[in-house]
Amino acid sequence: MGVADAVLARSFEPRRAELRRLDGTVVKRAALPPDVLGGPMVVALRPALHGALLDAVGPDTIILGRHAAGFTLTGNRVTLQMTDDSTAEGDLLIGADGVGSVIRRVLHPAEMPPRSSGIVAVRGAVHGAVRYLGDLSGIYYLGRGVEAFLVRASDTGIYWALSLADELVPPGMRDPSAIVAHLAPRFDTTFRAVTSETEDLRCDELVDRDPLPVWGRGIVTLLGDAAHPVLPHTGQGAAQAMVDAVTLGKALGADDDIPSALRSYEGERRSKTTALLRQGRRTAGIMRTTNPLVCGVREAVVRLIPAKLFIRPFMKFYLRVNRRAGTDVRSCFVLTLITTLALACLQAGAPAIRSKTGLVISASDIASRVGAAVLTDGGNAVDAAIATAFALAVTHPIAGNIGGGGFLLYRAATGDTAAYDFRETAPARASPTMFLKAVWSSQRLVWLEMGFRSRMAWRDPSRRSCRRCRSILRRSRSFRRTAFRTRLEKY
Repeated sequence: MGVADAVLARSFEPRRAELRRLDGTVVKRAALPPDVLGGPMVVALRPALHGALLDAVGPDTIILGRHAAGFTLTGNRVTLQMTDDSTAEGDLLIGADGVGSVIRRVLHPAEMPPRSSGIVAVRGAVHGAVRYLGDLSGIYYLGRGVEAFLVRASDTGIYWALSLADELVPPGMRDPSAIVAHLAPRFDTTFRAVTSETEDLRCDELVDRDPLPVWGRGIVTLLGDAAHPVLPHTGQGAAQAMVDAVTLGKALGADDDIPSALRSYEGERRSKTTALLRQGRRTAGIMRTTNPLVCGVREAVVRLIPAKLFIRPFMKFYLRVNRRAGTDVRSCFVLTLITTLALACLQAGAPAIRSKTGLVISASDIASRVGAAVLTDGGNAVDAAIATAFALAVTHPIAGNIGGGGFLLYRAATGDTAAYDFRETAPARASPTMFLKAVWSSQRLVWLEMGFRSRMAWRDPSRRSCRRCRSILRRSRSFRRTAFRTRLEKY
């Protein structure tokens, strides 16, 4: 289309990025090789792309200030109705009117409306604040239920976003400045400085929709978020709309029959965008989690992988995902690079604790240190797991721990394996239908809602684990003092 040079002139080529906890603690640093994607890798603000496209087609091709209300088909013509009672007639209609598409609603009147994803996002752009990034091209933050990033997008501009689980936002608060101010105390000075200078920002409640088995009919079809609203965790929203447009143009150029060309375009794009939509849901679930154990595993994975062994394999994975979705990034711009990198650069609330003989990860670094001490003292993995669980009963009591339910998988050095299932047991009088509205009574069934203490025979996996753990805890005055203080802070 001849717009690449114009966009490149207003973009920025990233070189160095960091993954941080919200408080600024650096979890991972990464240098980004310029040729890692096989082509130009740049970050650009949307106005740069929109401006280049508008210059290419001319401003007279766009009519502003109109809102679609519906359409009617008459033979091989379509008439678009506007909310101001004006109309427009043409040979085909392409609904590219976003996640709340009016055209989609007319095409599929029985479809359920968009549903909440449980995520609220605030996004902004600011010029003149690049000094806060220093020599970094981008910073990605990840915490429990919160993710955010700052990324340099031009010589003077920064694009940033804050995404958080809906339950972390006070009820009724949807003003973007108020949400940022509410979360700001959790962040480091860099994030606070950039966002405090931002005047151009917006808030969105992210929504989700199921894939459509059929997009359009006759001479009407859908494009972009109107057809496949992917959550931003894929970094593919704008990219997939552009791929749709290119595919649609090729289909129309190869077939004079418009309905046939539109069905060909839909067949080419539907399965690919459906895969991305589902991937976005999975990624969003991981990103918004507030589960401390899941967060612990995330950070451990990132910390253990050397940066040199991380970047290129992940980028190869990213290339495969893009090509499967129809985007060849060697010839397209990477508009949301930092968001994409974050799919693998993940963080947690508690660090991994290493000993000479192993690694212990839990929701509490204090409890993890107890487990690591057991390993150092000659204990095995089961010893460390039981010791950590006992310690968590003090430092993280809401987890349930020894009295709670769960699973234990064990593989000995000899290759022998064992699995323990110690989930809680329901009361004997509980039934599969007791929570149906027809029979449910909170006063009558409240005691049936409780699970009995798990029945795992802890002495079976290792009797000496308990003795070893007890001995270490008795010797550790610092643990008793710190654990007691931690428990007080929780309440």
